[in-house]
Amino acid sequence: MEWETKMRVEADWFVKDKTSAAEGIRRAIAYAKETGAQEIHFSRGEYFLTDTVTIQTKSIAHDDGCGDIHEKDCYLVLEDVQNLKLVGEAKGDGSPATCLTGCHPYKIQALYPSLLWAERGTGLTIENLAFRRRPATVCSGVVEHVEGDCICVRPFPGLDTQEEMGAYCMNRFDLKSGALLGESLTFGFGFDKRWKRRSDGCLLLRDGELARRVKAGEGLSFHGAGKTDFLIFFGGISNLSMVNVRVYNTNSFALLTENCCHIRAEKLCIRPEEGQLFTGPRDGWKVYRCSGNIWLNQCHFEGLRMDAQNVHSNYLIAERTADERTLLCTCKYAPISLKDGTEVRIHGRDGIWHNRIKTWTVIGGRMEESVQSANKSAAQAAAGEENHITCYRIEFEEDLGGGILPGTLLEPLCWEPESYTCTNSVFRNIAGAGNLIRCGNVRIENNRYENLMNAGVLIGAEFDTHCESGHGNDILIQNNHFINIGFKPRYGEYGCGCIAVKSQGFEGPFNSRIKIEGNCFENSGCAIELNDCREVEIKNNVYTGISRRLIINEKTVDTESITADVPWEGVKGDT
Repeated sequence: MEWETKMRVEADWFVKDKTSAAEGIRRAIAYAKETGAQEIHFSRGEYFLTDTVTIQTKSIAHDDGCGDIHEKDCYLVLEDVQNLKLVGEAKGDGSPATCLTGCHPYKIQALYPSLLWAERGTGLTIENLAFRRRPATVCSGVVEHVEGDCICVRPFPGLDTQEEMGAYCMNRFDLKSGALLGESLTFGFGFDKRWKRRSDGCLLLRDGELARRVKAGEGLSFHGAGKTDFLIFFGGISNLSMVNVRVYNTNSFALLTENCCHIRAEKLCIRPEEGQLFTGPRDGWKVYRCSGNIWLNQCHFEGLRMDAQNVHSNYLIAERTADERTLLCTCKYAPISLKDGTEVRIHGRDGIWHNRIKTWTVIGGRMEESVQSANKSAAQAAAGEENHITCYRIEFEEDLGGGILPGTLLEPLCWEPESYTCTNSVFRNIAGAGNLIRCGNVRIENNRYENLMNAGVLIGAEFDTHCESGHGNDILIQNNHFINIGFKPRYGEYGCGCIAVKSQGFEGPFNSRIKIEGNCFENSGCAIELNDCREVEIKNNVYTGISRRLIINEKTVDTESITADVPWEGVKGDT
C-alpha cells in the first residue's frame, strides 16, 4: 500500500462530490506533490469544476490589444511538476471516459477561468482526459429565414442558448455536406450586436450587412466570446505529453504551450461535440516560443476560427546598444525567459549573422497602443487598445560591432523548435489556416485538410501586427490531401493556396529548402502559392478540380532555384 500510494494517487480519495470537484482535485495535486506520487488517476465520469483560485501571471498577454493583465482565475493549477501523469479512463472506442468540466455563469465577451494551468517542471503527461465548459459559449443552428435586416436561427436541439447571446466569430455551413462556407461573417471583436431569444427558442439578430450574406437553410455557428484566453495552459514544461486528450468546446484558444521543450501529442482531438458545428472562436493549439522536438500524430482539429495549429515565436527588436556587447531590446507580448548560452540569429544591415547570449534580464515593460496594421492581415480591427511590450537587456559573448541599428530583428534559437512533425492528422472546417509554420526542420505528412478558409499549410513570418518569427526552412510536405482550401487570402491578396509561402511584411526569398511531393490537391482555387522563398522542389502531386496549380511571385521568389514538374503562373505583386 505504501508503494502504491507513492506511485499513484486517486483523485476520488479527495473528491467527495463530482458536482463540485475542483477543491478536491487541488488537494489531490498537493498530496501528489508532497508524497512524490507519479500519477493522479481520475475515474470514469464528469468532474464539475465550480470554484477557482487566482494566480499572478503575465502570460495572458498573447495578442494585439490584450491590455495590462497580471492575474488569471483557474480551476486547477500545477506548479513545479516532476514526472507526473494526470490519467483518466477510456471508453470502449478508445475516447476519454473522464471529463473535466468548467462550470461558470454565462458572460458575454469575458475571460473565463482556465480549466488547467501548468507552469514549470519536467515530465508532465495528460492522458485519457476530456475538457469542456458548461454552459458552452458556442452555439449552432439553422437559418430559418431572413427578412430585411433580421436573421432568424433555430438552434440545434439540446444546445445552450442565452438571452443577449454574443455573435462573435460567426461562420456559415452547408448542412448537407457539413462544410464550412466562405469567410467568417464576424470576428472576435468589433461586432457587439446581440441575439434576442424568442419565446419559441429561436434567436433573432438584426444587421443588414450580415442579412445579405446568409441564406435560409444554411447552418450558422457563433460564440459568446472571442477574447484571447486559454482553456488549457502549459508554460515552461519540458517533456510534455498529451495522449488521447479531447476538447469539446472552448471560449477562446483551446490549448497554449508557452516556452515548453519537447512536446508529444498523440490522438489530441479538438473537435465539436455532437450537435455543434464549431469548437471555439480562436486557435486550436498554439505552440509559442517552444524548443526541442514537437511531434503530433493522429490528431484532429475541427471547427476553429483562426488557425488549427500554429508554431511561432516573436522577434526581439533592437532599441539601442548599451556597450560593445550589450543590447537593449523589446518584444511582444508576454515576458518569456531566454537562456544563457543560446545562439541568436541577427538580421543585421550586412546580412544574417550569429552571436550567443552571455547573460540576460527583463528590465521592465511598457504599454503601447494597439498597432493593428493598415495592411490587410488576418483580422480587420484591433482586439483592444493596448499591447504589453517586454524590455530585455542582453549581454552577448562577442562584440556586436556596428551591425546593429535600432529596429534590427533578432531570433533567439531557444524560442524555436529543433524540429516539428505533424503526421496522420485531420484539419477540417477551419476559419483560418491548418498548420501555420513559422519555424524550420518541419515534416508534414499523411494529413487531411478539408474546408479551410486560408491555406492548409501556411509558411512564413508575420511582422506588421504581431512580429511573429520566423521564416520557414527545411520543410517536407508529403502525401497530404487538400480539399476545398483557401476561400480567402490570409494577407490581402496572398496566402490562399492549399500550400502557401508568404512572410508578411518582408520582401525577399527568406523561406528556403521546401519540398512538396506526392500530395493530392482537390476542388480549390490554387494548389501552391510561392512568395518570399527560394529552393523549392515540387513534384509528383495530383491536381483535381484546381484552377491554378502553381503561382509564383516573381518579385520576391528566386525563380531560378524553383524546380517544378507543372507549369507555373508568374505574378508581380506588392508585398
